Amino acid sequence: MQGNTEEVIARMRRIADAYRWQRRLGHALVETPYCGIVSNPAHPDLWDANHADDVRDNSDEASDAMLAAMDTHLAHSDWRVVHTDAFTPEAFLARFAYEGFKGGRSSFR
Repeated sequence: MQGNTEEVIARMRRIADAYRWQRRLGHALVETPYCGIVSNPAHPDLWDANHADDVRDNSDEASDAMLAAMDTHLAHSDWRVVHTDAFTPEAFLARFAYEGFKGGRSSFR
């Protein structure tokens, strides 16, 4: 991508937002202070319909709260998927790796 740093970051943010919007389409959304949780009990085995995304906080308290919120709002599913992008805080990624999540475009266990 060419342009100044702010323009490139703005374009990257729009791309991340577009992917997030598409994955959320047709499913219930629970917004928390630290992430969004997408849920669809009618499709418990569809990981794109049951996941967390848009991680905004990297504190240990937020990570604990996010895990608890995922257990609450995704109780109908065995999946625990967190879609990550270039804007996911690195401390959060490290914590979830420690919790046993596998890396990649999406993190899951």
